[in-house]
Order: sequence, then C-alpha cells, then structure tokens
Amino acid sequence: MAIQEMVFSGEWSDDTSKERFILELDLKGVEAIWEDGAKIRGYINDELVEKIAFNDLANEFGLNLVWQPVQPGKWDVEGSNDQSEVILLDRCRIHTPEYRTDVEYEVELAISEQLSFGSGKHPSTQLCLEYLLKEEINEKYVLDIGTGSGILALMAARLGAARVVAFDNNPWAIGVAKYNQKLNEGGWVEFIEVGVDRFHSTLDFDLFLVNLNKQVFLSEEFLLPLSNLKKDGVVVVSGFMRKDEAAVTKRLEDKGLKPIDEAYREDWRLIVLTLAE
Repeated sequence: MAIQEMVFSGEWSDDTSKERFILELDLKGVEAIWEDGAKIRGYINDELVEKIAFNDLANEFGLNLVWQPVQPGKWDVEGSNDQSEVILLDRCRIHTPEYRTDVEYEVELAISEQLSFGSGKHPSTQLCLEYLLKEEINEKYVLDIGTGSGILALMAARLGAARVVAFDNNPWAIGVAKYNQKLNEGGWVEFIEVGVDRFHSTLDFDLFLVNLNKQVFLSEEFLLPLSNLKKDGVVVVSGFMRKDEAAVTKRLEDKGLKPIDEAYREDWRLIVLTLAE
C-alpha cells in the first residue's frame, strides 16, 4: 500500500486560520499532521486520496500544495530537527529532543514535534499540562483518550501516576507516542491502537484526559468509556474555543457529566467535569 505525502506551504493570516485548516485535514482523513517549520505535512492512504478536494482546500486558504508518494516503511518518525522549548509554571520544560540547555527544571519532557496538537505549544495542550502539574497525580490511574503524540500521558507518568493507559485510532500517532516514550525515562505508559468504540479495560480510572477538537465532541459518534471512570473520578476536556464552549458543555452534560471547574488560555478552553448524581 502506497502513502501520499501532502506538503502545504504559504502564509497564514492568523493562528485561528491555521487551526481551522488543520482540523479540515483531520476531518478528511489525513494522518500524522505536523508542522515542519512554516510548512504543514500530512499523509494519506492512496485509496482515500481525492486530490481535487485537497487542491481546492489549499486554494481556499491561499496555500501551495505538493504531492509526493511515500512508502509506509520509510516514513521517518523522528520528523523535524527544530530546537525549541516551552516553559510551564516555572517548573516544567517541554522541549524537542535536539534542544540543549544548561538550565534544569523540576519536570522535563522531550517530545518530537510530529503532531500539531502534541508538541506542547498549542494553548489547549498547555492547559491540560498545567492541570496535571497543579493537581495531585501521584498513585492515580489515568486514561488518555486520543493520545496523539502521547504528551499528556507521558506527563502523567512522569508526575507519578500509578497506571497510565493511552489510546488512539491513528496508527501513526501511536508510533509517534511510543517513540516519545523512548525519549523519556521515568514512568511507563501503555499505548494502544484502538478507537473509543472498541476500547475495553477492566481498570477503573481516577482521571480521563480528553484533548480533542470541537468536531469530535459534537459528532454523533462521540463516546466516552464512563463505565471505566471511578464514581469520584474526574474528566478533563480541552481542544475547543470560547465560541464553542456552550455547545461542547451541553454535549458533555448529555453524556452524564457535570462541570466543576474551568480554565482559559487565549480563546481556548478547558473544562473539568465529574459524573452527575
């Protein structure tokens, strides 16, 4: 099976337009979307390619699009060589594997920048990371739903969670997550390639981490394995903007959850929920 790589390049009017574009790619079945400097790269199975639709999408956003075939076995999980870091709460540093500094932080995590929402730079990811840094995670059971690069699961493990399970239906995301696990010592995560509709576990979790996007939360297929959440467990949800907060909250309430806390960064939102009585 051949894989097509798409390379989009051009200038963005603002960060919001870039996020909308990435979400459009995700909805069209593009795998392993990641930012390579000023470019956005993505991969798709030859059988799913509708080049006209992607060319039209590139034109809509004023971007150039280049197609090139890639053999799946030759896909390079190590990605770009960018050197960068993100500092959170003055105690945590998220950095690319190549980044070197003499300054040490209490918590450090090396993350290969493969997936656009998993490098630690996106506000919704930062909201989730800061939640973990502020809360008592030690000895808790944590489930990361739609793990992407594995950054949230790896942070929970680094902070002393007793057990961390993370799943994603994207095989390349799981490959990136496992690669990131090799980059970091301390804490172990069980990464599973599966969709939420087929996820099964005998474990009861203290904490769900759900950093997805509005389209997923509002879709008819949206599910949460709430039978695996302890009665006093917590669900942390992020990945949507202020204008969508009411609709996403209503959807979660319809699933049997109630909001108990929230956090904000720029126009992005995080909601903390528990099971409704």
